Amino acid sequence: MILAMFLAMASQDADARVILEPAPSDRIATSATLSAGGQPGQAIPIEVHVTAGNKQLFSDTLLVGRSAGASYSQSRSEALKTPCPENSAYNQSQQTSLNIQLYWNDLGNAGQATNVSVQWQRPQAAADCTSGGTRGVQVSQMVRLSPGESVTIHGDADLTVRVTRR
Repeated sequence: MILAMFLAMASQDADARVILEPAPSDRIATSATLSAGGQPGQAIPIEVHVTAGNKQLFSDTLLVGRSAGASYSQSRSEALKTPCPENSAYNQSQQTSLNIQLYWNDLGNAGQATNVSVQWQRPQAAADCTSGGTRGVQVSQMVRLSPGESVTIHGDADLTVRVTRR
């Protein structure tokens, strides 16, 4: 009915502007959302350590809340150490990247958990002027963390992710 009246008015005056506002009964009342820690607005600090073999890729604390995940991203593209001949068709650069995402899950009666996802990309080991490319590894896992507890996730290529809830 309201839509029919709106269309009739719009057809009479092409320049008419109508602003529709929801009726008070259509509005949704909201209250403070409880974070994963149970306190309104409280974020949960999670230490994240990412290594590949003996090389540290990332070490820092990220804050995760019930309605806000946390992420970290870095990427690098640069020329090869040894330049390729001028007539080489090979892309003469190498790329590395690291992406980390943390999301909070409220599992109802089953408790709470954190989704941990880490992607790491690096140049292939034998990158030269006749071949190129990257190699990548990803781990993605839901973990339950009590305050002070740590969980270690192992992936391919010696990728290790350790998360600790503070």
